[in-house]
Amino acid sequence: GKVTGLVLEHISSGIDPARKNAALFLSEALKYRAILDSFDRFGGLKTILNLLRATQQFEGAKSEAVIVYHLLCVLRSYFRAQLTIVVSSIHCSSSSQNPIKRLTLIPEKAIDMSSEALNLVMSQAKGDRTTSIWFACEVWRPAEAFIQLSGLETMLHFVQPQAIDNY
Repeated sequence: GKVTGLVLEHISSGIDPARKNAALFLSEALKYRAILDSFDRFGGLKTILNLLRATQQFEGAKSEAVIVYHLLCVLRSYFRAQLTIVVSSIHCSSSSQNPIKRLTLIPEKAIDMSSEALNLVMSQAKGDRTTSIWFACEVWRPAEAFIQLSGLETMLHFVQPQAIDNY
């Protein structure tokens, strides 16, 4: 918890090297369940989205573009880790004729967020009936929080034609 608190403090500071290094660290550290859980406890998603909104005031500044890139990497790592956890936690459908290989998670080890692991997670989400039903019927908390915090609007800003040249 202390580490995540310090990282979020540094990422929110006005010192560009500290912000960049904190974002780099966080995008890698979110592979660990303890960091991911404390990121949620400390309101890390809200912090990152607020920082992304704040950078919009300084569009075109090279240092802000670098910070935005690294903050977006933090979001990518966060959602990849959360998706891997939720898909891995859903049990195989007992009626499945072709059982899908499952990604097993060991809490003390880093979550595998390689392309191969993510492809496996996505094939589970698409191909396993139990997983598909879960996603159709349940609320995925990270996505719900993202929507409630106006994350969609924030992200849309960065894909507007006039913003693309700035980042």
